Amino acid sequence: MDYEGELFSSAEDTERAVEHREDVARLYSAMEILSPSQRELVKKVYFEERKITDIAREEGVDKSAVSHRLERIHKKLKKVLD
Repeated sequence: MDYEGELFSSAEDTERAVEHREDVARLYSAMEILSPSQRELVKKVYFEERKITDIAREEGVDKSAVSHRLERIHKKLKKVLD
């Protein structure tokens, strides 16, 4: 919203921003239940946007092993976040 050359957030934008911050806070809190190696995998896949095949190659395992680890992580996080 623009008023006399000043930009202001609409109530909807502000609400969305607050909800986003709350979601991020819940996610970080939920990640505390993960082991350090699980957190590292989440970091590589979702924050560094690395490919599962590349991670598997680095770790000397099959792609399906990394995919299976991610599935277990998703299930753990889903339990906490639901």
